[in-house]
Amino acid sequence: MKKILPIILCAAIVFSVSGCVSSGTQLTALSTDNIPKADSVKVKDYDDNLDGLEKYLKKRAFLPDMDGTEMSYGMIGAKAGHRYMFTFNNSQVTAEFYEYDLKNLNDEAKKTIESVKKDGKFELLGMTTEATLSDNGKYLMVYTDNSGEELNKTRKSDVLKAFKEYKK
Repeated sequence: MKKILPIILCAAIVFSVSGCVSSGTQLTALSTDNIPKADSVKVKDYDDNLDGLEKYLKKRAFLPDMDGTEMSYGMIGAKAGHRYMFTFNNSQVTAEFYEYDLKNLNDEAKKTIESVKKDGKFELLGMTTEATLSDNGKYLMVYTDNSGEELNKTRKSDVLKAFKEYKK
């Protein structure tokens, strides 16, 4: 019994971090219709926390207007984390956002942040995940859209830019 519980916990964490979705799951679709101009949405109107970041990205139409799924953020030393799963241009997108308390980083947080700064990725439970830090170092994003379509590549670039510049 003592060996089974850690295995079950590890499996749950791997599935929560990897963004797996069963084929029967309905995903919210985002489109390029009615995207507000970047300068019409002001960063200063949003709080400097995970909730503010997510509201800002929703207002920019980069995330669906829904609650994110809470993640096992403590595994990477973050103080909060959410995942959004949706479709864009007929491609499944997973976007995860984590917030760090930069004044109180534990060893796992330091290791994760340093790895992302150095290599643009971090390792958790033997899996390597590409990630991006915001310019202020307080937020980490994992954004996955495997589409090779130019529209999707441009969208990912726009999301990364908005994310990196949030509260810099």
